[in-house]
Amino acid sequence: MCALCNASVNFILDHGGTNRFDFEPLQSPRAQSLLLRYRVNPPTIDGIVLIEDRRIHLRSTAALRICKDLNWPLAALAGLIVIPAPIRDIIYDWIAANRYRWFGKTDGPTCRIRSANP
Repeated sequence: MCALCNASVNFILDHGGTNRFDFEPLQSPRAQSLLLRYRVNPPTIDGIVLIEDRRIHLRSTAALRICKDLNWPLAALAGLIVIPAPIRDIIYDWIAANRYRWFGKTDGPTCRIRSANP
């Protein structure tokens, strides 16, 4: 229901992530099952989660690891991973805390969720 989340999924799919990523709302049964499998406490997660090579990445690390698979020059943003995660996550958390105020909410899921394994 987050307009920023929906826009982000659409942006990733439009800029190189079409065949690389599957998206799932964190509230979905599939996402909840994956989070439990990776020993992540689902109620504490309120942001992007990336499962890559059987490792889980959260928040700014997940976002930057996604960037590396986008079209150039967006892939260059992945270089920001050299900034320590606690510093990156301060910015990530600030954006996340204000996302509804800045970007609003949708009436329902409008992003192009493509899930290979329902």
